[in-house]
This record gives sequence, structure tokens and C-alpha cells, in this order.
Amino acid sequence: AVLREDGLVLAGLGHDPWRTPRRFLRQPRYDAMEACLDRTGPAGRAMMRASASVQVCVDAGYEEPGPLGHVRRWWLAHHLGAVLVAVF
Repeated sequence: AVLREDGLVLAGLGHDPWRTPRRFLRQPRYDAMEACLDRTGPAGRAMMRASASVQVCVDAGYEEPGPLGHVRRWWLAHHLGAVLVAVF
């Protein structure tokens, strides 16, 4: 209802089919990624420009048992992955 007040609707699409994809960031990392993706055709560039993701980086942990150990963090990452996917 809030979106409709502004003339917007939700669409169940993983990309924006209405606008030509364009790059927003000009940084060496994205220049390299685009060059690499271009080697296999236009699909990689389209994905890079017309989709979004959430990336989370965490330390692997310590080589010890307990909540800060890498074994525990690995276990948590696998068990919380489905929850995080559902949230986003």
C-alpha cells in the first residue's frame, strides 16, 4: 500500500528489465571483473550491472574450540545461510 501511494509496485524479478544496465562504480576491482566477464559474452556484464547482492566478510576464527574457533564459525555459516537467504 505504501509503494502504491508513490505509483510503485513490487515485481518478482531478479533484474531490472526496463532500463539498460549501466555501471555505477569506476574502481579497479570492477574494471577487472567486467573485463573478465566480457571474455565469455554479454551475460556476465548484464549480471554485473543489473543485479544486486549482499556480501558479508568475516574472519575465519581462531584455531581453538569454542565460539571464536573456526570450526564453530564454519558450522554457524552453514546453518545460518538459509536464514540469511530468506531474509534478503
